[in-house]
Amino acid sequence: MIPKRLTARKAALAGDERALAGAIGIILMLAVAVTVYAHTVRGNIPVYGEQAEHAWDERVSTAFQDLGRSIAGGISTGAPVTGTIPAPPPPEKISLPFLGSAGPVAPAGTVAFAPACTRASVLHTLGSGQIVTDLAGGSNGCLTFHATTLYSPPFGYAIEMGGVLRVQGQSAVILAGPPLQLDPATPTEYRIALALPGLRGSAASASADSADVHVDVVPGPSASEVEQEPNAARATWTFDTSHPAAWKTWLDARFVQAGLVASRASPLPGQSSSDYSIACVPVDCSTAAGGGQVNVVIEGPRTDMQDIRLSITYGLADVSIR
Repeated sequence: MIPKRLTARKAALAGDERALAGAIGIILMLAVAVTVYAHTVRGNIPVYGEQAEHAWDERVSTAFQDLGRSIAGGISTGAPVTGTIPAPPPPEKISLPFLGSAGPVAPAGTVAFAPACTRASVLHTLGSGQIVTDLAGGSNGCLTFHATTLYSPPFGYAIEMGGVLRVQGQSAVILAGPPLQLDPATPTEYRIALALPGLRGSAASASADSADVHVDVVPGPSASEVEQEPNAARATWTFDTSHPAAWKTWLDARFVQAGLVASRASPLPGQSSSDYSIACVPVDCSTAAGGGQVNVVIEGPRTDMQDIRLSITYGLADVSIR
């Protein structure tokens, strides 16, 4: 006969073993859950982060292009406009029972205004050789956005001289340029119209990390010279910018699209050897890191004749960020 004390001890030991087995089971389940969670986080968080950053990039791009068009249009309409630069969208998060949730690191962004970052000068030459200044050192001011990202390359945007640019590192591309009409109306006459908005205001910046940033633009004085008759034999434009390569590429494309040529191998008698030329000072546009000057010369179709109808529109707008 087994003593009652020994039976009770065995029963207690069996209970302890069951409790220990249960504890070990829970620990193993937690270990498996943590392993699965870590694997899921490691694989999915960068994907969710990249998706959120790309979505933000697209929203900021749309906001800047809309604002750029409104600024250019405000020269003629005089209508004030408020642009909204959106905060980043909330990224998708990963959630597992008992272990909480985790998500990507949120990107950061800054909207800024610099009142003296660009400069444009517009001249035209009469048939007599006299040079007329249409705009001297105008079209100042840049509105910029810069994003700091973790899962995709950093990106930025800028509005300058009526153009909207996407900036990535040292490279930039013009998404929408200032209003520019290039029309070889006849073989003996060109029609050119250019509008150059300028921005003014105090230097300012605002964080777009967690809340939208609002940009108020109020059109100020403007001037326009619209010509119905040829008034120039040559037009000369000079742009000081941080992104000369982008401006050269955009201008080249616009001239080619209009049917103008940079060089004629065999010009006819009395015909210009080129319709236009674009050069960067002091170096080539593609190597002008940190900024440079883009010089544009547009020739009339005939040599030494007043055969360009040149119209220039310029306007100022006051900018504030909040």
